[in-house]
Amino acid sequence: MGAVRSQMDYSLPVQVWASQTTLASLDAVQNQALRLICGTFRTTPIAAGEIMANIPPLKLRRERAVILAHERYMRLEDGCPLRSLVDNWEGRRRLKNRPCFMHVARGLVREANLPVERAALSPSGSIFPMEALGMPTIRKSLLDPVVTKQSPTTRLLQAARETIASYPAGVTTIYTDGSVRTLEGTVKAGYGAVVRLSGNPESDELSGSCQQKSSLEAELEAMFQALDWVATMVRNGTASAHDIVLFTDSVAALEAIERLDEGARRVWDVLTVGGRLLRFGVNVTLQWVPAHCGVVSHDLADQLAKTAVATALENDEPYSYESVRSLVNQRMLTLWHDGWDSSDKGRELYRAMRRPDRRDAWE
Repeated sequence: MGAVRSQMDYSLPVQVWASQTTLASLDAVQNQALRLICGTFRTTPIAAGEIMANIPPLKLRRERAVILAHERYMRLEDGCPLRSLVDNWEGRRRLKNRPCFMHVARGLVREANLPVERAALSPSGSIFPMEALGMPTIRKSLLDPVVTKQSPTTRLLQAARETIASYPAGVTTIYTDGSVRTLEGTVKAGYGAVVRLSGNPESDELSGSCQQKSSLEAELEAMFQALDWVATMVRNGTASAHDIVLFTDSVAALEAIERLDEGARRVWDVLTVGGRLLRFGVNVTLQWVPAHCGVVSHDLADQLAKTAVATALENDEPYSYESVRSLVNQRMLTLWHDGWDSSDKGRELYRAMRRPDRRDAWE
């Protein structure tokens, strides 16, 4: 499946006006792959194989690709020829002709009821493709490995303080946290960071909203923004180059960095900033600390993240492309699962497996 998926997905947005015969031939390729993956008989319903393998129908993948392509075009800068074509398009369709891309796109966007307040596409930032990566030292347990999240709060606080005190006094310390909140169907995420540069008795506070809408991405965003801020200070000569210890309560973020999770965009940005710091002789350590146990600086980072989310909700900020992509992914999953619920095929499997696993079905 992996060998041909990239070829089949390459032209997904333009497949919507292909003939039914052509689309059926593409569907047959996926259907055959599903039978090989699941080891099912030819009489097994394709819908059952899709659920077992967590592979959505190609029809939904095509519709998703059309919506996301339309959303990207609508976020291009003013004056872009492609943006002008999309904005000023007036469809004239003859009865015998199949619908074109814009006919399908506008219909699907209208059905999805997506936000009309669109933020411009975010730039790639200051990360360059050929920059060397720097893998930080990752510690997912406290100095006392017996202490876990399930330990009593007083013991957690004691172990956390012992762990923090075990690092040299001259290091730069960073406490980060992310927050996600949903209000009337609107999802907003924010990050907070408390940075104390080496030799500076005062702390600097960083916060802001995130384009991504998951807790993991918010945590990674906090790490990246804090490390990037320190790297900029070191590069400009505003801060001296000392090793960094970053404290976070997100084991998931640490594991994503450890396994080089390709699905989390900020993982690579964190590694790239780590490589940039290494060139200045700065080593980075990522240390897990428990949440809400009384670590003052981490609690402050948590409050900064929550305040950033509340501000984003009050200001009704335009939706980023990443946010809309999450909404589209969720809508397509809902359509797929609702179709499986209402189908009269594969009911034996349905009684045992009403939903596929939690892996991302679109990546």
